[in-house]
Amino acid sequence: MPLILIDWSPLTTDQHQQLLRAALPTGGHSVTLHEEIHPVKKLGNRRIQQRFLRSLQALLPANVAPIIVADSGFRTPFFREVENLGWHWLGRIRNRDFIAWVNRPNDWLAAKSLYAKATRTTPKCLGSARWVRSHPLNGERVIFIGPLEVVNS
Repeated sequence: MPLILIDWSPLTTDQHQQLLRAALPTGGHSVTLHEEIHPVKKLGNRRIQQRFLRSLQALLPANVAPIIVADSGFRTPFFREVENLGWHWLGRIRNRDFIAWVNRPNDWLAAKSLYAKATRTTPKCLGSARWVRSHPLNGERVIFIGPLEVVNS
């Protein structure tokens, strides 16, 4: 299963143009698989992101099920679409989001309340949980404070 990194980035200094890119990490660099330019008003747009995933799907062999890695700017509808394609995902939850453990589905807590459990040395699996109260998405929760590093893409 290949890893594919997907991210929105400002393309111009005034940030009026945004780049949506899918890239394959290769060591300290990445190889662009697909990219699109959109006006800032389309940043995070659900339909744009769904079409982007479909375009990416058309580029990949039918038997490939990548792991999509995306940051906290991508919301649950994006990850649902990834799952609809039969792919896997790894995403970062925002501190303002809420989660509920599968065994306590009505006991929602702020994601930031888990920060104290994070370490810089070892990722810690916290178990299965639901993400976002309004339309929950199930998944495994892992917490880790990664090193700050710049990766050229």
